[in-house]
Amino acid sequence: MGVTAIIAAGGVGRRFGECAPKQFLFLKGKEIIRWSIETFIKSNFFNEIIIPAPYEFMSDIEKITDDYKNNRFVIKVVKGGDTRAESVRNAVEASYLQNELILIHDAARPFVSVKNLCDFFSFTSDKDAVIFAKKVTETVKLVKGNEIQETLDRERIFLAQTPQIFKKSVLLDAYKKTGDNFKGFTDEASLIEKMGLKVFVFEGNSYNIKITIPEDLKMAECIAEFFFSA
Repeated sequence: MGVTAIIAAGGVGRRFGECAPKQFLFLKGKEIIRWSIETFIKSNFFNEIIIPAPYEFMSDIEKITDDYKNNRFVIKVVKGGDTRAESVRNAVEASYLQNELILIHDAARPFVSVKNLCDFFSFTSDKDAVIFAKKVTETVKLVKGNEIQETLDRERIFLAQTPQIFKKSVLLDAYKKTGDNFKGFTDEASLIEKMGLKVFVFEGNSYNIKITIPEDLKMAECIAEFFFSA
């Protein structure tokens, strides 16, 4: 069964406040996007890696991917869209026709390990859609204005992360049925949920952070130092 890994790198990092997308920032001596590329290659789960990227940065991503090209798998860059959802769909449509599974991961989440992927694939083997998600540990309040409306049951609340994995046929069917409405979904799990299908959760971990603002990069440097120093 062929598996395509999509590393979503279509954003331009406006919230981070840098001129270049955050996936080009350096973390422990290498660009953030390389962390995911290298982990996916080491895992040997994928025969194809696709990176959707903003048009103006495609050549920069291609310079990075050139360092990893060999005969074991294909790694390629495709043009991203105006939204994350469009970028991912562009990558799905560019994937090998025969591949049955699509794994989607944020380029700004550098700390997924090979062991994480092994455990994840073991859990997903008989399911159509599964996501990494972190269980909430704090007390959660539903607020309107400055007023608390309700205290939610934190035992049932998870923060969605990536990677997320789907049967390719399920994704393509969801795109077909939603038309252009798919563009408004912030992740593919939400799109699949909208179809009324089951999406399962694989409990992730605290260090699988997404680097979005400068403070996140400082935290990532600490994580890299203490957990990924080998």
